[in-house]
Amino acid sequence: MTSIFFSYLVSYAAFADTVEISVHGNRRRKALRCVRLGPDSPIGSSRSNYARSRRGICCATGNPFEHRYGRFGRNKNRVPPHRLILRSETSPLTASCVRRVLGALFKAGYRAVVSKCEVTFDTRIPLSFLLMHQCSLLVRRQLSPTSFGFGSPNSAWRVRAYEKAPSIIRLEFVLRRGALRAYGIDSVESLSNVPALRLFEWFPIRELRDRSATGQGSVPIERRTASMQKLRRYCRRNGLAFQNLTKQCPEERLLRRMLSSFQW
Repeated sequence: MTSIFFSYLVSYAAFADTVEISVHGNRRRKALRCVRLGPDSPIGSSRSNYARSRRGICCATGNPFEHRYGRFGRNKNRVPPHRLILRSETSPLTASCVRRVLGALFKAGYRAVVSKCEVTFDTRIPLSFLLMHQCSLLVRRQLSPTSFGFGSPNSAWRVRAYEKAPSIIRLEFVLRRGALRAYGIDSVESLSNVPALRLFEWFPIRELRDRSATGQGSVPIERRTASMQKLRRYCRRNGLAFQNLTKQCPEERLLRRMLSSFQW
């Protein structure tokens, strides 16, 4: 994991850190000059769906990509002929950058479908705050001392939160084909519809309302310092309306503004 981040996007806008594209079509015999290709490498193994891999660089942006091909193994009839993985390292990925790479590698008439997208938020919100105030019911796993995952690696979507650099915390939504297709995101250009996704209804970040301290159905004082996730479970067990006792944090409102400014 590198410490690369874009300072001008911190607490300002979300972006696509990694995009995976399934491609059906014919490769060019020789790639166009707008990309630089490295050597062809074998990657076939019992855990790989492809036999070969070739890495390259988009000359216009400097962002790296990997082209996997040669269907391999027991899933060879279920995976697309080509998988293109693009990453943001020197600049955020954009639709034009992705199309430029696709056009350099494949002949006209190819079909490209977005299979995975990592929607990324770089903020200065403390990691401890996110862990305390997120209230999704996803299972939380500690991946390292400064990295946490929420949800199953095989689910349609999951979340990661980790320290990207000193004082920079990255919140990352890993969206797979099922989650994207449910919102009509299929083509490269349709990723511009990411702001319409209800990410912070899936993964809310909340705080207690002031009035939740008193009255019928109030939160017991010993529960007021618990994490929002534990409080949500407590409310479910005791028939309390969690949504009426909590409200959006200013930090969630910031993340929603960043989502509305998604760079693509």
